Amino acid sequence: VIPGKVAVVALNTLYFFNSNAAVDGCYNEDEPGTDQMDWLEVELESMRKRKMTVYLSGHVPPARKSYTPSCFVRYTTIALRYQDVIVGHIYGHANIDHFFILSQATLTAEEARLEEERIQKKFTSIADTYEHEFDQFHTLGLNAYLLELWEQYQDVPKRAKLNDYAIVLVSPSVVPTYNPTLRVFTYQLAIEKNSGTPMAVPPATTLGETTYEDDEDEDDYFEDIEKEDATNIYFGDLKKKPKKPKKPKKPKKPHNPPAAPPITFGFPLSYTQYWVNLTEANLENKKPEYEVEYRSQEDWGLRDLSVSEWLGLARRIIRSDSVREQYLAWMLVLTGTKDEHN
Repeated sequence: VIPGKVAVVALNTLYFFNSNAAVDGCYNEDEPGTDQMDWLEVELESMRKRKMTVYLSGHVPPARKSYTPSCFVRYTTIALRYQDVIVGHIYGHANIDHFFILSQATLTAEEARLEEERIQKKFTSIADTYEHEFDQFHTLGLNAYLLELWEQYQDVPKRAKLNDYAIVLVSPSVVPTYNPTLRVFTYQLAIEKNSGTPMAVPPATTLGETTYEDDEDEDDYFEDIEKEDATNIYFGDLKKKPKKPKKPKKPKKPHNPPAAPPITFGFPLSYTQYWVNLTEANLENKKPEYEVEYRSQEDWGLRDLSVSEWLGLARRIIRSDSVREQYLAWMLVLTGTKDEHN
């Protein structure tokens, strides 16, 4: 959308959606979901080299119970590995106004579960596994989803490692399940000079780099190799069987890079949520007009739309009944149905 600076990637989320019987996740190489994820990584790597910022967008959000397990794992991995490039995850489908959290902890647990399934070869039908999926979004039965959302918010630690989290924003719909809405974002246009904030990923966190548990492990590994070489030289003439080479330790996965700072060009700073009061328009028989429902900065106190600000709001929603009540009211676009979902 701004050549060489800001890009928006619109994903075909039907390739990932667990209710789509025509596809089978992001595990097999011949699946369109796998192809699209591969393509996405190539594009993000290219944009990283060009120091661009990227928004990921689509219809169905990357929720654990909405994507097939393999696609959820792949998306979350990409979200965390490229958070120095990706500055926003913007989705719809659910019709309700909310945010949810992708985390390294959830990813690790889901990866372990997937590996266990592969070993045991007990894959079940996607349609059977997630039969009810997001039906609760298209009716007023939100309780089950809200319970999972509250658990996500409760699990946010007091001292969170920010690069282990990503935030997905889900906007309410234009064609209403509740009331019609529009959302308008503002983003960073200027980059502070001489701010001291690193804009590039440090070498130790780049993808594909071999890392060790710590420096001592690395020293021990190379010291063992030297000892084995010495044994072969000095005892080879005595026909002593050399020691079996010590198997190198498996490299750790690369650490998640630090997220792009809010001073990055294109970084989302705030948004204004607009809505139409259909009840009032119908009662007064007048043309519907969009008006401000709330602003992220003034009404939620979010200084910007960074991970730390959203995690802070998640904690406030859990701790404060009044904040949670307001969150629910705006979640359902002021339709007055919030009392049914506490």
